[in-house]
Amino acid sequence: MIEYKLSGVPEFKRQSWEGLQDKATTLLSDLLEEASSSPAPDAMLGWLSLPQGEVVEACKKYQDENLDFFYDSIFVCGTGGSQLGCRMLEEVLPFCQYMQGKEALATMPIYYVGQHVSAYEFSKTQATLKSSQPLLVFISKSGTTFETSVSANFLIDSMKEKYPDNYQRRIVAISSGGLEQKPGFDELLKQPVLDLPKDVGGRFSVFSSVGMAPLCFAGFELHELVEGARQCLEDADEVGQQAGLQASGLCLFAADRAGLGKEQHLEAFMYGEPALEPLALWWQQLFAESEGKDQKGALPVPVQWSRDLHSVGQWLQQGPKVYWQTFLQSKTNGKFSGMENMRSIHASNSDPQASFDIKDIKFSLGKAVRKAHLDSGNQQLHLWLDEWSPKNLGYFMQWSMLACVVTCKLQGVNPFDQPGVEAYKKQFLNGLV
Repeated sequence: MIEYKLSGVPEFKRQSWEGLQDKATTLLSDLLEEASSSPAPDAMLGWLSLPQGEVVEACKKYQDENLDFFYDSIFVCGTGGSQLGCRMLEEVLPFCQYMQGKEALATMPIYYVGQHVSAYEFSKTQATLKSSQPLLVFISKSGTTFETSVSANFLIDSMKEKYPDNYQRRIVAISSGGLEQKPGFDELLKQPVLDLPKDVGGRFSVFSSVGMAPLCFAGFELHELVEGARQCLEDADEVGQQAGLQASGLCLFAADRAGLGKEQHLEAFMYGEPALEPLALWWQQLFAESEGKDQKGALPVPVQWSRDLHSVGQWLQQGPKVYWQTFLQSKTNGKFSGMENMRSIHASNSDPQASFDIKDIKFSLGKAVRKAHLDSGNQQLHLWLDEWSPKNLGYFMQWSMLACVVTCKLQGVNPFDQPGVEAYKKQFLNGLV
């Protein structure tokens, strides 16, 4: 479902990391083998067992058994991976439906708090909550993330005013266990706590209850998405069983990324659909937080064409070549109908009445961007999906997480910790005392 190609890299440079390809295939095989052998929780491999469908069914069962009251909006309180994955899917899944020529499902709005400490944003969210029938989903692995806890408490105060006798039933917590026993939560949580496995880190948690529960409660259909992720793991396992015979596109991508990362530490993540911006931000966290240790790793910078071609495009083409580009695109431009006769006010050819299908315009624009940037000396990684669909989206997400872990292991860094983030938390809390 994903085709990979490298462009613009001199052969001698590619040969300098040629040995990484076989190593990446072996690392993928070892990763999947370890995940299948009941590893210890500190191995942090629980995310590899999530795309089996049980999580979605568990969320639906939870909804049927515990949320038997009216609500019309979801407020997700979390930060980092506790909200980026859900937020991305909320926007990208309707896009996939549209590109398939299908109508998007009627779903509830989802609002996000816990990722800022902004009085202005708090006031807007509070006003929205007061005018709705809310369901608050509190997400914190430990329950101690300060920004999330403060944000939740702020909104809960408003819920107490609106529902003084039963506000607790409108609060669903997702955590790694024991949250209901902690001071402050013991009186607050009357609903059962949804489990977040201890061996699943935040940026790898999108197929856990962290990503699936809010979307399920809001009315999203998730089975095709999860099936795509499951298919990716099945395909990866076949590659792993044949380690050393032929590297897959996933392993080639990881090897090339690790090779380029020896000299360059910026990645321009190129995408052509505005709806994919949340996906670009999810990719940014996945790779930046996983790779960025020991002075290694690349920072992904989302670049949307054609919007950003008229801002940072000049720098990308004629600025210093301290980065590479990763293009994410599909082989087809969608199955939707309409917009087959698009005309420019300014006629750019000899026929003033010429019209163009928007799909052809999009194809030509993408081709021009790739060619012009390649001609300027850029090194490019190309990822092609067959088409945008919920299943292919799930496949791509699981593929990205696998590729990220293999890349990190090639670089010699732990893909699952974030010591820098923990250091800032400690400094922050010390400063409040």
